[in-house]
Amino acid sequence: MADPKNDERREGVRITMVAWPASYAFDDDPAERLATEIQDFSPAGAFVAATRDECERLIPGRRLTLHGEMWGTPFSLPAEVRWVGYSETHERFGFGVSIDRDVSLWRLLHGPDAPNPGKPGKG
Repeated sequence: MADPKNDERREGVRITMVAWPASYAFDDDPAERLATEIQDFSPAGAFVAATRDECERLIPGRRLTLHGEMWGTPFSLPAEVRWVGYSETHERFGFGVSIDRDVSLWRLLHGPDAPNPGKPGKG
């Protein structure tokens, strides 16, 4: 598992570049887990690596759960696909998700009391 790289700014939103092994399962087929890697995250969501074929199955609005582990702490985060396609930043296919709940990747990384600048009034 890689440590976060330096924070970057993309359109004024703080993102953290990571490379965390993970998996995801669609809410309508939770038994099928697909291996992946979380490439980056922001207070509002994450970019998840996917093959071109996997991207063809994804549509914005589709519900899924991200599963993984960060520093020995397992997580399962309900999310919604926001966009699907090729990321110039990561030079690969993948999809962006918004994380459903307040206990997001941001809070898992920075602690439960960390302010969440991506969600006004949430932190």
